[in-house]
Amino acid sequence: MSEREALQHLAEEFRSANTFIYPFNDGRSIGWSYLPEYIEEGTVLSESEFREQHSSEFLFAVGDSFQTIEHGRVTIVDRYGKWLSRRFSRDPILPRPVYDIDLREVDERKTGIRRERIMDDWRIHVEDPGDPLPDVDGTLAGQVESYDLDFDAGDVLTLDRGFEEDPTEWRVDHLSIYGLLLEVHLQPCGEEWTEPLTPEEFVDDIVEITRK
Repeated sequence: MSEREALQHLAEEFRSANTFIYPFNDGRSIGWSYLPEYIEEGTVLSESEFREQHSSEFLFAVGDSFQTIEHGRVTIVDRYGKWLSRRFSRDPILPRPVYDIDLREVDERKTGIRRERIMDDWRIHVEDPGDPLPDVDGTLAGQVESYDLDFDAGDVLTLDRGFEEDPTEWRVDHLSIYGLLLEVHLQPCGEEWTEPLTPEEFVDDIVEITRK
């Protein structure tokens, strides 16, 4: 028999040789495409297959809805796994959780969206830091810490951070979730941009709050 004939015979009588190898090496697929269970980058796994075979978790549930900074209101309509490389590298290629979503403001559906894009690039907008994710039932809702803050978006905070000569004024631009952190985006009065901070990084330094 040729190699192809032998492998096909073994697959019919026993199991595909593809089940005994890791399907990717340095981002290049290996295996036999003419045999069952051959995997290419982008191969989709159902939610049940993904849960059975892999430990990575879904942070959103189907039906979850939230406001994002980049794309407005987002609703999760489906979730499943897909064999993908890391966002900025082709090694390794692993099954990763992805979502199909509806973008309400532009009436558009996007498929296969990684959770990192939603959380890191689009940023989930927070209206109430005491209840950051009111319409989310997925596991993310229990992982993001809530805060009882005394200020809202639009308020001006007078901060004395110790390393500055005098207290300075910062306007609260908006609050968002990045990864599992609640971020407060502050804008220096008279300036255009500043690095977002977690509440722990400055909340004890607030001297005065001026309402918007």
